[in-house]
Amino acid sequence: MSAINRDLKSSYLSRQLASPDTQRKTANWDVWCCADSIYNHHYDREVSFLVQAGAAVIQLSTGESVDVAPGDFVTIQPGVSGQWHISAPLENRFCYHDGFDNANRRQPTSLPEGQSHGE
Repeated sequence: MSAINRDLKSSYLSRQLASPDTQRKTANWDVWCCADSIYNHHYDREVSFLVQAGAAVIQLSTGESVDVAPGDFVTIQPGVSGQWHISAPLENRFCYHDGFDNANRRQPTSLPEGQSHGE
């Protein structure tokens, strides 16, 4: 049986079913829980989150809306507001993109003599 396609991409939002690798990479992200029926938030920074539990529909100020369910990996771009209509209490792992370690600032890792990063 094939997986359900959850892919959605627009100017301010993307949603896809999280791969096992994405689930692994998000394991140490902060957790946000909300049981309110309505939650409003303005996105001034790019954020990604992985839905662990619950269900909601996010209505963006652009008129777009998206449903989210467990296993969804969602990214919201800055500059929009969202109203969350929560139908089952949510638990999300999230990270603001400006919190990621910038690859340009990372120190190169040393490898044993004779090895390259491509090996």
